[in-house]
Amino acid sequence: MPNDPQSIWQNQVLENQERGNMKLSAEYFRLKAEQLQATAKRVQRAQYLAFGALAIASGLGFFRLSNPTVRFGMILLAAGSLGAAWRQRAATASSGTASSNTAPVAGLDAYRRELQRWRDHAADLWVLAPLVPGAVVAALPAIASVSRQVAANPALIARIAPFCVLLAVWFLIFVPGRRRRLRNIDRELEELDRLL
Repeated sequence: MPNDPQSIWQNQVLENQERGNMKLSAEYFRLKAEQLQATAKRVQRAQYLAFGALAIASGLGFFRLSNPTVRFGMILLAAGSLGAAWRQRAATASSGTASSNTAPVAGLDAYRRELQRWRDHAADLWVLAPLVPGAVVAALPAIASVSRQVAANPALIARIAPFCVLLAVWFLIFVPGRRRRLRNIDRELEELDRLL
């Protein structure tokens, strides 16, 4: 009904709250919060799989390799992957979303809370810290061996160069991309603060 007050109120576009043709309402923010939660759960599952695969691979490496330093590194790496998974679980504990019949502020608050959790998760570089000791200890014998081989035959640098270039490119893409994501989340949080 076009003259129904409830319909008019629910479908109104509030001043300073229109983005293109999208009307910002409690339902809109509730749906956005649910989308963020669903994405966070997918990312969390993928990270659990990666940490689990790393723990299994480290366990297999422990039994297949004979170097005691590498074996100790594999133990540390397996423990670190389980620790990183536990830390990830604690950091991304899910909170409830607002129901569809809540007031607009509750929907906006739910979305803001999810955005803040997403930002905190993206800003946390220490989630991978438990993996570092095991990776370093496991790599020490290989680094020493490669160093000796390169010293004996400098032409081997050409074989190592692609790996080093790929690592540098990954780092140059990862760091600015992460900063850009954090800036976008901060910008959206500022916009939401203006709406509150």
